[in-house]
Amino acid sequence: MNSQHQEYHEEVDFSNFMLLVDVCCQKAEEISDRWKVFRKRKRTKFLPSLLASKLNANPNSNPKKDEESLHVIPLPLPPPLSEDNKFAKGVATNQPASESKKRKQSNHDQEESRNNTIEKATATTQSKSKIKREPAHDDDQEPPVQKKKIIERPAVTPIWVEQVASTQLHNAQPPVWLCGKELTVTDAKKHHNRFFIPKTGVENLFQELTQGEKKMVPNGIPVIGLDEDGRVWNLELKLWPGVKQHVLSKRWIDLVQANHLKGKDEIQVWFCRYGRDRKFCFLIGRK
Repeated sequence: MNSQHQEYHEEVDFSNFMLLVDVCCQKAEEISDRWKVFRKRKRTKFLPSLLASKLNANPNSNPKKDEESLHVIPLPLPPPLSEDNKFAKGVATNQPASESKKRKQSNHDQEESRNNTIEKATATTQSKSKIKREPAHDDDQEPPVQKKKIIERPAVTPIWVEQVASTQLHNAQPPVWLCGKELTVTDAKKHHNRFFIPKTGVENLFQELTQGEKKMVPNGIPVIGLDEDGRVWNLELKLWPGVKQHVLSKRWIDLVQANHLKGKDEIQVWFCRYGRDRKFCFLIGRK
């Protein structure tokens, strides 16, 4: 009898334990469902609405007991936001309506002023871009000339050219016309100290040179220059690679200053060979 009674009690205890397990599982499911609902809603809105529904169903119930019976695990509230963060996140504050309006108005005014400054800046940049500016010119380049004055070869060789070539040069060949030019401002400047030979002058000059002499021009060929008074000036014929133009340099500025040449003065340039080595000579004088 004792053994049967003990087995009966063990079976009853096991059945009660299983029933308790089922009840706990149901309660856990309810708690998980309520927890999901609680996470979706705010705690301040969820609890009063749930309590109100219970009170309507049972007016004699105690709210405190009903709140305890909900089995809702309270979560810690987040820390209070600072004033800046409240305004940044749009949280309502305890400030009066007038102050909030003033703050909104000031923010609106600042945004309008910022937009106005951006519009003005874009307008000025567009107006500046529309203005046609003349391209910057390097000092070593010829400034643009509106109307290039063409100086043609005189019908008769000037007397000073024949006299200077015959008296100052030994065994001189007949002079050859190269070009005429109206001097630019840079041609007469001291710190430039060079004379740009016009394109027609270069073409006429290269007709008098051999192939070997043409190859020597880029590196520079020493030549002499003669003015109207027969004074000799040591010059150099060279090709400037930067501007790709042929120039007369070295003591060119001395020739300019001695003859009182300046911008817009018209000069003529002649070329001849002299001596056994057939050296180069440039005869330069006013028109």
